[in-house]
Amino acid sequence: MTTVVHNLTLYRGITFDSFLIYCFEDDELTIPKDITGWTPWSEVRAQPDDTLILDLAPFISNAAIGEVTIPEVADEVTITLTDGKNKWDFTMEDPTGDRHGPYIRGSFIIKSKITQGVPAE
Repeated sequence: MTTVVHNLTLYRGITFDSFLIYCFEDDELTIPKDITGWTPWSEVRAQPDDTLILDLAPFISNAAIGEVTIPEVADEVTITLTDGKNKWDFTMEDPTGDRHGPYIRGSFIIKSKITQGVPAE
């Protein structure tokens, strides 16, 4: 198994857009994996075993083609997070309860935006 490194950046007070993850049977990424009955997991923490910063709440959006969605995180939620360099990963649990992965891992940077966009009076 190859773990893909994918670094993410979230800006406080800005909606973090949703994105899709596709699971495949083969290393050439040509045969979609049917993930019916699987459970996806994805969390953000400063270090392993540290307090959970953000549950990315992945869900299977199309099991037959191996599609998992990481849903958007609303700006009302992102504004409550603290700036910092964190880590995230993506794992899966198969129907027998065995956990696999991480399939994706990387840094998860939380930053404050420069533009405040205060409405004119």
